[in-house]
Amino acid sequence: MKLEFEKKQIKISGKVVNNLDKFVLSITKILEKHTNYVIVSGYVAIFFGRTRATEDIDILIENKNINNFLKEVIKEGYWVINTTSTEDAADMLYSGSPIRIAKKNNINPNVEIKFPKMELDKYALNNKIKVMFDHEYFFTSEIELQIVYKFLLGSPKDIEDALHIFNIFKDRIDKNKIIKHANTLNVKKIIRKYLGGGYV
Repeated sequence: MKLEFEKKQIKISGKVVNNLDKFVLSITKILEKHTNYVIVSGYVAIFFGRTRATEDIDILIENKNINNFLKEVIKEGYWVINTTSTEDAADMLYSGSPIRIAKKNNINPNVEIKFPKMELDKYALNNKIKVMFDHEYFFTSEIELQIVYKFLLGSPKDIEDALHIFNIFKDRIDKNKIIKHANTLNVKKIIRKYLGGGYV
């Protein structure tokens, strides 16, 4: 897999597109018609070659055109796992709870969709990057934020995700962004442990 970098854009050649990628693309294509979105957390590491299973894909979305999105996603053969109607799903989002969407009559894989709560969530939406591959694309949060956020979560799985992403992109990482996010999320100690003192 070959990576090419431009400002706020990563182009990939040689990527084998699997069923999980196709599922993610099918949802993000619908999302993009209606609202601003950004993929965060574990799927990003998996997309870039980390070998592990996942059951859900985390997506932050902007608070607009939610009802239109939900109507279309149901029309296209999906269902909201944790509620029975699009109205209830919208209410859940507006009350601060995430919703999960999967292919009808399936549970996994699913996307967990939620509104931004923290300033960092808003930062992720406003500073997303475009990942292009096999004539397709999706938007994810900037690589530095992915790494630091995974260290914040702190489980062995999350730390391995962070290190995988770091090793893929270490020649392109902006150290100042790592430091900025590490300070914001108060994870300097764990980043120093795994990445060394040059990143805090």
